[in-house]
Amino acid sequence: MILRDCTQFRLMAAARIAAALSLTLAAGTAVGQSLSVLPVNVFFQPGQRAATLSVTNSTDKPTSIQVRTFDWSQPGRDDQLTPSNSLLASPPLATIPPKSSQVVRLILRQAPQGSEATYRIIVDQIPGPSEAGVVQMVLRLS
Repeated sequence: MILRDCTQFRLMAAARIAAALSLTLAAGTAVGQSLSVLPVNVFFQPGQRAATLSVTNSTDKPTSIQVRTFDWSQPGRDDQLTPSNSLLASPPLATIPPKSSQVVRLILRQAPQGSEATYRIIVDQIPGPSEAGVVQMVLRLS
């Protein structure tokens, strides 16, 4: 079972960074957000039913996240994501204090039957309260 990072998502992330930079230059004020997820690829060995991710908040403010799991396939060249009943994330919602990390457990409800299974984990940053004159950029990590 493999969680993979696609080139398409890297290109989308680069486009978002470029858009954020142009907004920062145009607006004058922006709040930088910094989340990281490790490991990028998770491999379950035969018989293994759990693994962990570490989500790190590098900012000086707390941030909230939502973690969702999807069954992932690529019919043709298109990504197809379907909410997963096979893979659970715990906790699915969390608030990470400044300069801290949150461990997210990935739990297989049952082992794949007969063939390899692939999943996509989406970590969304939940926007905080709005502030006058501040542009907030939220992240989606896949």
